[in-house]
Amino acid sequence: MYSETYPLTEVASIPIPSAEYSLSDPYMMTRMLFFWHLGMTGSISSASEKMGVSISSGSRWLADLEKEIGCQLYRRNNKTQRLTEAGAYLYDKFCLIHQEVCQLKRALSDFSTVEQGTIRVCCTPVYAEKFLIPIVARYLSMYKRVNFSIDVSAFGIRSWKEYDIIIGAINSLNSYRDDQLPLVCRNLMCEPFVTVASARYLELNGQPKHPSELSQYHCLYASSLTGGNEWVYTLKDEKHFFKVSKSLEICDSALLRKAVITGAGIAYLPRYVVQQDIDDGHLVTLFTQWKTSDWLLNLYYPSQRYMTSCLTSFKEFLLEQHAYACELGQ
Repeated sequence: MYSETYPLTEVASIPIPSAEYSLSDPYMMTRMLFFWHLGMTGSISSASEKMGVSISSGSRWLADLEKEIGCQLYRRNNKTQRLTEAGAYLYDKFCLIHQEVCQLKRALSDFSTVEQGTIRVCCTPVYAEKFLIPIVARYLSMYKRVNFSIDVSAFGIRSWKEYDIIIGAINSLNSYRDDQLPLVCRNLMCEPFVTVASARYLELNGQPKHPSELSQYHCLYASSLTGGNEWVYTLKDEKHFFKVSKSLEICDSALLRKAVITGAGIAYLPRYVVQQDIDDGHLVTLFTQWKTSDWLLNLYYPSQRYMTSCLTSFKEFLLEQHAYACELGQ
């Protein structure tokens, strides 16, 4: 995202369209909004996709905006510094306008006595099917005018600006990154990782006695869960990091669970995901004398001032339903 603040003295020469001209052009705000997306994404093709128009239409909007203002806003042949000084100034100012418009829309929603609107959710796969979809179904049965747009992905935090609510998992060792987000974070689950393999795999390949031996085995991992191919173990309050072979990476813990059950290798998964398989004897737990890091499942959402009544209602409903499911031991 491009964002620098330029004092007024440096942009005093930028021609501003007259109020009369701006009011007579109903598409001026549309072109400004396209330019805001351009500043956010850094490319005409991405901005056009956000606006739902062709690249040629986006390019024409940019050219028209530059013609109306009377100066270049975007360097088409400079990949390192796309926005000109005038472009950066316009982007910064329109960010404030866009924020004010969003806040105005949220404030107006409070006048409605009927919950309505679209809620954009991104949810990690491990939570989506078992918890989120039933919760959304129950909410929709009560509020007929609410719509949902749900993405199932382990990487929602990377694109947090695109969603109203994110349900994402993170390794406790990386939890400091949550402090860098302008979002409220509520923990839903905290589970230790466990090292597991099928009895059949261990019968064919032998059972490792120490985590340092993992490099000699097929290891199944998800960088979305652990942050990479290092597994963390603690013994006598001392942390040890062991690199594992990149035999198979699957960024979906449900599929990773199936792979380890079928004997593809050794996995490092949240206990929540495999506890039933351990109890049923389908999986064997390794290195039980070692502690592991924790898997955190968090709920992320904007601060209250940026939430519509509809979004607040669903967030509270989700927390309530999640707590109820946990009480039942689901």
